[in-house]
Amino acid sequence: MLEEFRKLVLRNDVIAIAVGLLIALATFTLLEAIVANLIAPLIAAFVGEAPFLANSFSINSSEFGYGYVIQSTILFVFVAAVAYLLLALSRRRGP
Repeated sequence: MLEEFRKLVLRNDVIAIAVGLLIALATFTLLEAIVANLIAPLIAAFVGEAPFLANSFSINSSEFGYGYVIQSTILFVFVAAVAYLLLALSRRRGP
């Protein structure tokens, strides 16, 4: 059983998937830092409310933090755009 697992892990497909996941995680971390430290402060500067994540409103003593939702949405758009561009570039080059 251990030998079969070793063969599975050493196949090129599993290694390629692992490398792809690591690169995707690193890209996500980089984009998260860009959005949190560059994009969100720019938006907060134009809106006039800083810090951006602290933006919220209250209804009947319930706090709704919309700044984090907006920042997460911006991050999602950036990650989706980078993933699309990388996929489009890889298809354009061919195998």
